[in-house]
Amino acid sequence: MPSSLDILYIVLAFCLLWLSTAMFWLIWKFVQVLKSVNDAVTDLKARAGRVEDALMSVKSRVERSATSATTWVSGIKQLVDYASERRAKRKASADQDIWETK
Repeated sequence: MPSSLDILYIVLAFCLLWLSTAMFWLIWKFVQVLKSVNDAVTDLKARAGRVEDALMSVKSRVERSATSATTWVSGIKQLVDYASERRAKRKASADQDIWETK
């Protein structure tokens, strides 16, 4: 028949088993939480990278548009200057013709 000391050791062994199981479960849950946080941070970094890429794309498009607009404006300015010169020459030529016919 087991003595009282043997029963105490058996109870302590079961308590140690349950304590070990509880600690393992707590550590397991803590690691799962850390993994979830890591996944969320990774996802956030990926989204931030996509947002940065989109902003850089918009920036480059605006810069190209500004360069293109500058080119268009200078071309239109030259065209207007040319038209103004032609109009001035025609008017001067027409004025000269009027004075010569009188």
